Amino acid sequence: MAGCATSGGGSGTLETGKPGEASEPVAFQWNAAPDATRGTIRAELMDGRDFSGEFLQVTTETRATDLDPYWDVWGGPWYGMADDTAFIRQYTGRVIAQLTGPEGERMRCHFQLADPEAGPQSGGMGDCELSTGERIQDAMLRGQR
Repeated sequence: MAGCATSGGGSGTLETGKPGEASEPVAFQWNAAPDATRGTIRAELMDGRDFSGEFLQVTTETRATDLDPYWDVWGGPWYGMADDTAFIRQYTGRVIAQLTGPEGERMRCHFQLADPEAGPQSGGMGDCELSTGERIQDAMLRGQR
């Protein structure tokens, strides 16, 4: 994969958790750097909110300092992982993303890649959490065909 930038899309379902509110589709677009371990990602919600940011594919070569931008905005590690080394070990083969949206809203996502060696081009499944408490379930990344 080295030397070729890749891109793709994806989808998910926004669950507001509010009684009587229907779930809404979410569209993702991503572009990876030539080494496929870093890139940009965008999420468009049907209500007009637009989030954009960066993603990182966690590999055995990821350093704790690589994770800092993903922790700092949220005030600490995800999913109860207080130890960066344990997070890297558990999340190798996954993509994590940090996005910002309108009026200071934030979104964080994680995806389990179908084929970590191929990077996000192989596709992956995961979920996202918004700073508003909303969640995106069944989030999927796809490579461009």
